[in-house]
Amino acid sequence: SGVAYPELKFVVALFDWVDRIQSYSNVNSEWEYLPQLKQFVDGGMEEDSQFIDDVSSILTRGCDGYFCSEQTIHFMEERRKNFEALIYDVFNLRGRPDALPRPIKQPKYDFEHAMRWLHSKRSKIEGNVFVSENNALDGIPFFSQAFKFEPFLSALRTASDYGFGNQRDFFISDENKGLRGFNAGLVNLALFLANAMAESIINDSCDEVHWEKNDGKYAIANSCGQNGREYSGEICPRWESFMTCNVDIEAEMQADVPGTAIPPFLIDMQPLPPFQCRAGTNPVGYWDEATDTLHENEAFNNTNGRTDVEGCCFWGRGALLTRGTCNYGKLNFFIGAQAAAQGRPSMYPDIDFCTNPGAICNDDSMETRYVVGMFEWIDRVQRYYDSNLDWSYLDELYRFVDNGMDGDVFIDSVSSIIVRGCHLSLNHPCSMSTSHLSVDTDRLIYGLERRMNFKNIIKLVFDMPIVAPTDDRAPGNDNGSETSQIQTTRRPTFRPTFRPTFKPTPYPFMNVRDPTMSPLVSPDTSLSKPGVPPEPTSSPVEWSDITVYSDGKIHVINNGATSFRDESIVVTRNTTLGLDQGGFIEAPLNTDWPAIRISISSRFIGRGGYVNGSYASTSFLEGDYENGGEAIHVNNGQSSPETASYAEFYDGIHVIGGDAPAGVGGEWRGQCCAKHHIKQSSFFFII
Repeated sequence: SGVAYPELKFVVALFDWVDRIQSYSNVNSEWEYLPQLKQFVDGGMEEDSQFIDDVSSILTRGCDGYFCSEQTIHFMEERRKNFEALIYDVFNLRGRPDALPRPIKQPKYDFEHAMRWLHSKRSKIEGNVFVSENNALDGIPFFSQAFKFEPFLSALRTASDYGFGNQRDFFISDENKGLRGFNAGLVNLALFLANAMAESIINDSCDEVHWEKNDGKYAIANSCGQNGREYSGEICPRWESFMTCNVDIEAEMQADVPGTAIPPFLIDMQPLPPFQCRAGTNPVGYWDEATDTLHENEAFNNTNGRTDVEGCCFWGRGALLTRGTCNYGKLNFFIGAQAAAQGRPSMYPDIDFCTNPGAICNDDSMETRYVVGMFEWIDRVQRYYDSNLDWSYLDELYRFVDNGMDGDVFIDSVSSIIVRGCHLSLNHPCSMSTSHLSVDTDRLIYGLERRMNFKNIIKLVFDMPIVAPTDDRAPGNDNGSETSQIQTTRRPTFRPTFRPTFKPTPYPFMNVRDPTMSPLVSPDTSLSKPGVPPEPTSSPVEWSDITVYSDGKIHVINNGATSFRDESIVVTRNTTLGLDQGGFIEAPLNTDWPAIRISISSRFIGRGGYVNGSYASTSFLEGDYENGGEAIHVNNGQSSPETASYAEFYDGIHVIGGDAPAGVGGEWRGQCCAKHHIKQSSFFFII
């Protein structure tokens, strides 16, 4: 900080480099910096990013290799570009002619590329996929404690890279089909995660929980089956019937109660009894939701007519809540104790999934619950083929990708396979399809949720479709675009040059609308004419990563064309912004600006869609960027009631504050004289 030793900041860095990089040697991986450096130079310094990435990993994480740590390599792409610019353009070590553009090296769309790509999406996956809801507090979301990112990636490597034998590999990419295969693999993964969110993640429970009730009463016999199913009676098709688990009527088990299903997560109420099985055919009663009391030994049927829990140990467990004697039997046959007993390779040789299905959720590493779900996905979805109707999942998957990932028919068909066992709609019984095990149910539970989960994942989390990298320096390409192989955490932009107002603005002489009056747009009507989504007019002003609406009109965001990504929206000067279903606003990375800022007599009306605050990185804790940015900032701008802003939230809007590791992140904020009214209680907030 002084002038006496101006070189000290460089001396410290050079000492650190000599101590941690030049002298680095890892006996386990047999990676040593100086020999690797010599090999890189002797190889002509070809544009292979592996050496550069290894050095970046040592500097940022202390170890070599992309998967040596659970932490990501921050600014990996920038480090590559900086290094290449120095040796090729500044030092001119290879003397490349400036007139010739550097060829773009197309990525190898293999499993390792997919894993690096998923690492780069970690913050978005954790903030949007592994999120549970507290039903006791009107669905308040929180980061799941039962489903986390690291065990998910570990299980994905097990299921995809190693597989379960007999061509049972989780499909994440097809190197032979290039980018098309990579997009298809990501759609497959998105469908898996969308169904896992609806089945288990939303409840933060590895074990199935009560959701089916009759007149406010939950049958304890729900352990035997919900949605009209009888789990202990689901026998595999005749050609696989030998895999079906035998039912032990003497068995006694009880599901684990997740830590988020007990006080203090529950307030003024008791948790529902966990699923259980035990010997005896005596009635086991029901749970009364109105009084939070258990009525034991009373005959109360589940939807399949059961009043006892004898032999009912095959309830759902794992990411997809794998259920039934057939599915557990297949697990045991292919990756459990039965495989080991018959001399075949087994992932879990010590676990008999037929007699000890609870082992799925008792794994402290949480990996087994994902592995089991992925095995079921491979067996029941990826391998699905209806010979009667000539409908193949993999063929339809590629057709969906080739047609622009548009439409709901394919998504709903996949959900139907998971829930009902066939791809047919509810208008057709699964008995029409005899190729796979179907279950006795006529309801597609959580169908809409599965569909919306999938769309949000591919659009907001995965940013699909993935496009091939382009050379922005090639002749004729002057659009300034920059598409990298993997969208890694980007270096934060500088604070926008201009603020919405340059200096305090005098109080405007205008009639300010009374915030207590009815909203400008009725909750029962759309903000725009049906079928005619209004496009932003020429009124928005763009400043760096900020778009300003200040024309005093009503603007609506309700589809992809009118939505914003990597942009902060400022609504000011008596202007109204509406967000409807299908629209989204996502703030840039590493900025302290909110996704939406409402100021000076303006109004926000949220009736649907998504608002995401800025994602922050603990590796860049400087100045205004360290805490991320709020999702929505309601501000009067001049500390006066006369210029107060107004915000309304209706059922269907999702507001997610800026996400960051180590508890650093954005929030919801209302300042001074701002008014924020909640019109319905079913909106979705993470702050």
